[in-house]
Formats: sequence, structure tokens, C-alpha cells
Amino acid sequence: MTSNIWKSSESDYMLKVGDQLGLIYGYVYDGIYRFDEFDLQGLNYVAKPGTVNNDALFGTQPGRPKFKNFVDAEGENNIVNERDKVVIGNTNPKFSGA
Repeated sequence: MTSNIWKSSESDYMLKVGDQLGLIYGYVYDGIYRFDEFDLQGLNYVAKPGTVNNDALFGTQPGRPKFKNFVDAEGENNIVNERDKVVIGNTNPKFSGA
């Protein structure tokens, strides 16, 4: 069985049968983690329940970038992973002239 999806080594671009060329895939920026999303336990900040887990990218700590998490078909929630990448840009020009 052959795959209908090709990803670059950095997974910034994806070719998918039926989609257009030049689509850029990535995570949707959702701001910065705030201190009120964490509990201070000793010298460590521990994420409160419901805080999106960003450990796979930049870590989940106050002041670090936060990315949106979308609920997966498998039910995984609050963990940002590869399945949370969406189309965030298009390299194709809207207009061109001669």
C-alpha cells in the first residue's frame, strides 16, 4: 500500500493527493503560558488540570509559547502532538500578471 501523503524532513510542507501545492503546515500559536495556569510547588511550576501540555515542543512552563490543541479521533486531549498541525500558510500567489 502506498501513502498519498508526503512530508518534508522538517514537516513544514505536505503534499496530499487532491490538495494544492505550497501549503505550509504547523502549529497554531495560542499565546504565552501565564503564571496563573500553574501551581508553585517548592521551586517548580506544575501545570494546573486543563492546561495544554506542550512538552514535546518547547516545554510547559510560564513564559513559554503555547500552541492550540485539537481533540484527536483517538480521544487524546490537552497534549500537543503531530496531529495538531494544520494549514497555517500558502505559498501560492493570489494574483499574478504578465
